[in-house]
Amino acid sequence: MKTFVIGLLLGMACWASAQEVGSGGKRSYYVKDKESAGQVHEVIPKAKRGYYVKDGKLVNRVFIEDAGRLDRMTRVIIPQQPGHEAAVLYPRDIDEYGFPGEERYVSCIILRDSAYHNVFLEEFVHINDSSTLFYYRQGHDEEFYLQTGEDIRLLTADNFRMLWEGMLARKEGCLSDELRQELSARIDYRSIKKFLTAYRHCNENLIQRVRYGAAVGIGGGSPASNTQAVPPMHYSGLGLSWTAGAFVQLPLDRYFNFRAELLFACLDQRSPSTLDDDIYATYERRSLQLPLLFRYNVNQVRGRFVPYVEAGPLFDFRVGGKVEHRSIIEIGTTPPAFFQAGLAAGAGVEYKLSRKHSLYAGLRYHFLRGENTQRNREAETTNHLLFALGWGF
Repeated sequence: MKTFVIGLLLGMACWASAQEVGSGGKRSYYVKDKESAGQVHEVIPKAKRGYYVKDGKLVNRVFIEDAGRLDRMTRVIIPQQPGHEAAVLYPRDIDEYGFPGEERYVSCIILRDSAYHNVFLEEFVHINDSSTLFYYRQGHDEEFYLQTGEDIRLLTADNFRMLWEGMLARKEGCLSDELRQELSARIDYRSIKKFLTAYRHCNENLIQRVRYGAAVGIGGGSPASNTQAVPPMHYSGLGLSWTAGAFVQLPLDRYFNFRAELLFACLDQRSPSTLDDDIYATYERRSLQLPLLFRYNVNQVRGRFVPYVEAGPLFDFRVGGKVEHRSIIEIGTTPPAFFQAGLAAGAGVEYKLSRKHSLYAGLRYHFLRGENTQRNREAETTNHLLFALGWGF
């Protein structure tokens, strides 16, 4: 009884504490720091460990609100936390701040609209010991500043081209002239990030682009169905299977792509049924197929040949065809299943004709399964093994 009373009192105390925390309209969030031996710190949401430098002194391991890029260039919000009072710091208050291994922001005075402004500039890339490229954005305007020693100046498109030329001269032949011209025509955050990624790895395959194109496939296919109501349809060998259509391929990062295809597919199989040599079965299917694939390009490989693997769901909608069984005494005809779903998987290689054009060749396996409502909802499956070709631009 004593144990029960103590447990009840502890439960009520915990409930009252939770009510006190949640009733004030200000929720408390807790983050466990792996490096603090299990200690728990109270912080506000969207905050992470960072640092700042004030008057040459480093204040390290302090939680900083993880604001958006525009806010980061105007102020630093430090929530109330053990060892530090809540504070809002502006470029005039500190020298720099950042997050270890991630972004770094430096307090600088820049000339904009015929006036000097004290702002935080994001360190974009450390070019060498004496030169650093910084990024600044206000509204929709993006600006880049190059700091050389104590001097900092706004870069124009012509300045950028000179900068690229100087960088590429150190790695002559690393990137193609086509890529350099493509990126130098657009001076924006994403384009420069792409250029620097390719430059650092000396590999322009790491810059993926949206692709459109045509795709065809030819190979063998085999259907199968089984029911007790009518003779089962099991086919020997492979029938002719082919597909033709179009695709769009969207890059997700340096290596992964999402590839959606719309294909017109045909499968024709005519053979004796494995149940009885006197029963001849015919399967004809005309359909629209929709493969939704995730493709991994082995872009670590340099050069024009890039291997890939892919897999994803596959949907098939019948637009024509027939299932027919013929014996010496009767002929029965029904349509194939209207809808089938399954998986597609394959592997191959992309050959890059240029930055904008590629050829694809590989093997693709399609497995599909559906129910034929015209034949007592029997299970109907089809398998396709295709040699796939494509052209993208």
